[in-house]
Amino acid sequence: MCRRCGYRGATDEGRCAICGTPRDLVPPAPAASMLLSDAELEHPFGPGIEAPERLHWLRTATHGEFRLDVWDSGERAAGGEIELAYRLCVAGGGRWILALAGEGFGAPVNGELGSDATLAAIIGFCALRPGEADPDFFDRYTTRQLAFAEEHGETLALWAAELRYGARARSSG
Repeated sequence: MCRRCGYRGATDEGRCAICGTPRDLVPPAPAASMLLSDAELEHPFGPGIEAPERLHWLRTATHGEFRLDVWDSGERAAGGEIELAYRLCVAGGGRWILALAGEGFGAPVNGELGSDATLAAIIGFCALRPGEADPDFFDRYTTRQLAFAEEHGETLALWAAELRYGARARSSG
């Protein structure tokens, strides 16, 4: 496990698959509770992201205790939208702990894939809490993910708003 970013995958060159830190320079990380189970963390991209080798990294953004990684999946939705993969982590115990991950997120049609507006859309999606979406939206959430949504949803929504309105202010100014 990489102490710098908290992920398990390593490249053939012996570097962390996420942050690139040489594995021989990174002491093992102490065990820390995950929002997702070990069974769900079979690869560093998280559950819900199939064939990660086909993904093309677009951007990583951090805000306080949160980190969002975004990739182009190379797929297109029926409406022509580019489908993105994402991973949202929260800082804990000196490392990033995976909270939510998925792919198939339709990128806003009239924007740059790695733009603040795109990140705002993904973060806004991740910020949803029970009562703000159809109850079946949360059917696949674990108990810990539901607790995460309740605890962090408002903070994530504020981050999304900062990105959204900051992007508008820069484009009109």
